[in-house]
Amino acid sequence: MTNDSETRISPNKAGRRAIYAAASLALAAFWLAAPAEAKVPSFSAACPGRVDVRADNGGRVFINGQPARLKSFNDRSYEARAGNVTVSVAVGPGGRLTVSSAARGPGNGICQVKDIRADAPRRPGNTPPGQLAAVCRDQAAQRFRLRPSDITTDNIVRRGAGYSVEGKFRDRGRTAFFRCSFDGNGRFVSVR
Repeated sequence: MTNDSETRISPNKAGRRAIYAAASLALAAFWLAAPAEAKVPSFSAACPGRVDVRADNGGRVFINGQPARLKSFNDRSYEARAGNVTVSVAVGPGGRLTVSSAARGPGNGICQVKDIRADAPRRPGNTPPGQLAAVCRDQAAQRFRLRPSDITTDNIVRRGAGYSVEGKFRDRGRTAFFRCSFDGNGRFVSVR
């Protein structure tokens, strides 16, 4: 016969283990499901190494048109990462921004803040500049009957009164190039 005291866990130990497990699970769920919301001001900046940074008011940041992971250190200091590029944003007195970038290879330094915008309502059909590359990728995927993941887009370029985004994809062993055009309000015009 086996001794029951050797195989059973006392009710006190079982209760403590359950409480520890529940507390650990709740803590993990809190950290994973509820990241701190960053209130990054709306701006655009040009950084060394042809790095383009755009932020929508409220926290969405795009680096070279790609959504960036955002880390908030406090209500005046943020860090955004996309690929191998890290951009630091510091909000000074009076809302003055200091933006710097760091990347592997060239592309480290202080960024030139081009535009700081108040939270202005957008008209329907307008695309924020930081999202133009994603819209272009989707439009090109429809036009050329590809998956968006098969398409690569480059930097957003201001051309005259509008914007353009160039991209490429593999077509029968060759690289095919295209360009998306947007008007000055961010409305999609064409893809060729």
